[in-house]
Amino acid sequence: AYSFASTLAQKALASVLEKAERSVRTTMAEVVAECGTEAAPSWIVGYDFGAIVFAGVEDATRDAVLEAVIKRVGPEPHPPIQENLLIETSDDERPTVRFDRVVARVIDRRLVELVSLVAAQSAAMEYYEEDVDLVRGRLNKLSASLAETGKLTARTRELLRFVGSGMSTHNQVVFTLSLLDTPQLAWEDESLDRIYGGLRTQFEIADRFRALDLKLRMIQDKFALFVELTNERRNYWLEVIVAVL
Repeated sequence: AYSFASTLAQKALASVLEKAERSVRTTMAEVVAECGTEAAPSWIVGYDFGAIVFAGVEDATRDAVLEAVIKRVGPEPHPPIQENLLIETSDDERPTVRFDRVVARVIDRRLVELVSLVAAQSAAMEYYEEDVDLVRGRLNKLSASLAETGKLTARTRELLRFVGSGMSTHNQVVFTLSLLDTPQLAWEDESLDRIYGGLRTQFEIADRFRALDLKLRMIQDKFALFVELTNERRNYWLEVIVAVL
């Protein structure tokens, strides 16, 4: 699984996959391309929140699709976040999740879609964890400067741009993590539901979401404070201008 900073439009992603694969299915939130052969099937699954997953795909095809996707999303702030997971077949075991792999009797499209969803969400969450930590680092510098000098050293326009970028990051995180509800596939099959629950536990999805949500709430509180201080500074200078006039 690979996660990008930008979101992926389904129509644009479907057009990329149609050129490389033999069957493409588009839904509201994902695009699934079936490729490979009947004897050795493989899949590519793309999500609108900015992630794409390759299951059993040859390296050359994967690299070509990634290159085409990167061209469409534009320059990235850093390389895509990557998440790896092994899917293994075994006739003797019931479908289960182990430390570093999923074990199932048969690898089919439904299993791949379910595993891909959790892997994609984990990669996207890691991407946002890095973004949120960068925002927190910059906020800490502004807070330290405010504590040391007693005033905001950043210009109003620069500060508002920073607040805007932070709010944009927050909205993207909420959009991505809103997909954490149990997918329909898990409701329809007990074994898939067991795999889905095991994968969420393995990737610590719930714990990471709570930690990320807490950081976002702290960032929002600081943003509100800086916006208030910015407004006070602007009002002060307006009063000075009026007095001079």
